[in-house]
Amino acid sequence: LLANKPRGIIASRSTVSVTVTFQPDSAGAYRFNLLARLCGVDAATGARIMTDPSSALLLRLGDKQRAIAAAAAAAAAQPEAGSGSSSSSSSSSLHGPAPLQCSITARASFPTVMVSDARVEGGALAAAATAALWQTHSLARVNALLSAPLTDEEIAFNCASTPDMDALPRFPVAFVPSPRGERAQVLLLQLRNPGHLPTDFSLHFPNERDIELELWADEGEPSAAQLRQSDIIDKLRVFEVTPRRGTLLPGQGVTLRLGYSYTSLLYDGRHDLPVLLRIAKGKQLWLHLQGTTLPSPAPHLHLPLDPLHRLLLHPVAVGTPLSEAPYQTSDMFN
Repeated sequence: LLANKPRGIIASRSTVSVTVTFQPDSAGAYRFNLLARLCGVDAATGARIMTDPSSALLLRLGDKQRAIAAAAAAAAAQPEAGSGSSSSSSSSSLHGPAPLQCSITARASFPTVMVSDARVEGGALAAAATAALWQTHSLARVNALLSAPLTDEEIAFNCASTPDMDALPRFPVAFVPSPRGERAQVLLLQLRNPGHLPTDFSLHFPNERDIELELWADEGEPSAAQLRQSDIIDKLRVFEVTPRRGTLLPGQGVTLRLGYSYTSLLYDGRHDLPVLLRIAKGKQLWLHLQGTTLPSPAPHLHLPLDPLHRLLLHPVAVGTPLSEAPYQTSDMFN
């Protein structure tokens, strides 16, 4: 907490404004108590004049309490007034908040977006349970990354002019394989801002640049992987990502549509597209979209697995007899 005028001189019957700047180094709630210490200044020499105890005592009082104290002092000066009652009245008026003290509360946060819900339109998983979607697409791991405070490395990454984008974490988003001509599958992710700051988010394809190159700049020949990626984005257009950017106020949400169309058998029907999810001044990660289009007569068995190709089973107590062990099922799609 920094003040632009931590000390100074206030002329008689005048005011001065002090700007306080809050610069936190970590997220959390903060509370500060500020206390002003006063002393008089000799107009001729500029030397400090110590405040007498009675005047210093009055500085602890508000306007109303000062009036009460002044009335009590005037009553005490009259001969017929009792000293006991005036002393009691004066002392009782001193127990109040100090006008030269203030309390400042603040909250430090970083722009945050989290996935609050997931649904599927079309494809074999259209009727899948929400829990299965969270497991298949590792949405809990995505939220764990997005909700964690920014590390020093992530702050340095955001400030770098040419960061290594391959260093960002990747989360696969695999669509269920289906024959060509089937209805497109759309994954609906509800993004919500759980924080205290307005948050700007954007999604970028790998062929997009933050800075346009000059006409004389030579990028060299694109690799085979880059040409394939450009074909998937510009020619095949099998992936849909909307909206591409937006602003979420605290508590506000938006539905992100990630879609895959079964329209092309180019590249053996296997298509993938890394999409960068960028939160302004916050986290960044890759959503690696993966889709497969099958020839119509080809059979294909699909078992929903997590991104590590594991089928997770519910825990069972140690020593449970086989006859009493619960049956655990998993849906398979042709």
